[in-house]
Parts: sequence; structure tokens; C-alpha cells
Amino acid sequence: MMISTKTAFASLFVAMMVMMTCLMAADAFVVQPNRAGSAAQHAIQYTTSKDSAVTMNIFDGLKSMFSEEGKQKRAEAEKRKREEEEAALQEILERRRNPEKMREYEQRVYEFRQGMFEDDKKKPAAPVAEE
Repeated sequence: MMISTKTAFASLFVAMMVMMTCLMAADAFVVQPNRAGSAAQHAIQYTTSKDSAVTMNIFDGLKSMFSEEGKQKRAEAEKRKREEEEAALQEILERRRNPEKMREYEQRVYEFRQGMFEDDKKKPAAPVAEE
């Protein structure tokens, strides 16, 4: 029997919401080492959900994402990304036009690759499994 993607997503979403609700409502406990410092013995400190107040809920992110401020931040991020990509493209085009810049670029790439090769040589080889 095949279930649709929408059904699977809806089921996952409901399960996550139930889990979040249970986590927020349930009492939590923290395991800490005892005063003697023994790793084998632990003291359990119980805290209730009232002791640790939740200041955010799952929908706060959605509210900020679809608000005007969120839309503006996304637009600014997209604009910055586009400008960075255009600058990188201009740099590539300039290298293609200028043989000296292309030689410098190729030298940097060569040195980087040599450094990676040297790092690999310093690492011990992984043992080969025998059959």
C-alpha cells in the first residue's frame, strides 16, 4: 500500500506537534554527577515545566517569516547573495581576459591543491580490511 507524500507529511507534522506538546507539558529531569564526583553514581534533579518557562513556541518563526520585516530580511539576503554572485562572475570574466590574473589564480589553486596533498600524506592510511 502506497501513501501519498501529502499524507506522509501530514502524519509527520501531527506527530511532531504531539511530541512538542508532550515535551512542553511533561516534567523534565536532569542527571548530574553527585558531589563526590563518582562517574558511576548520579544524583537526579527534577525540574518541572513551571521552573523552566518556554519563551517561544513553534509558530513564532512562522509569524516572523511571513511578516513585513521577515519579507524585507529575505529580500535583502537575496539581494546580497545576488551581488556576491555577480561579483564572483565579474572576477572570473576578468581572469579570462587578463592572462596575468589567470596565472596568479592558477598558482593559488596549485598551491592549495599541493597543501591538500601534503595534508593527506601526513595522515595515516586507513587500515585495509582483510577478507
